[in-house]
Amino acid sequence: MPRSCPTGLQVHLGLRALHQVAGRSPAQALRTATVMPAQMFGVEDDLGTAEPGKLADLTVIDGDPFRDFNDLTRVSWVMRDGITHRQESVVGSHRLAVDRADGDSEDWHAVGQIIRRDSCCAP
Repeated sequence: MPRSCPTGLQVHLGLRALHQVAGRSPAQALRTATVMPAQMFGVEDDLGTAEPGKLADLTVIDGDPFRDFNDLTRVSWVMRDGITHRQESVVGSHRLAVDRADGDSEDWHAVGQIIRRDSCCAP
């Protein structure tokens, strides 16, 4: 039975499609994963933007996604619940093979490397 795609990969592919296929600016695409859900659920006073007094998990990237959207794949570290996780520990703990319907398997770490190298959603 196939396992699901890692959440971070799904979010990234959705953001990439919004930017490259739907023509949203980097800021517009990123807002769909931050500000807009907070507003939809009525928790924008606590979540959705990085401001003093708000709750936040952070992703720090090496680059500028407002100049090159592909820089979003260059994660240096993340902070969740106040704990910093370096890229090596996050990637190393999630190397997994996913069984496909055709009996083969995919290594999602390898898929992530392909995404960094090749665009998945070019118009």
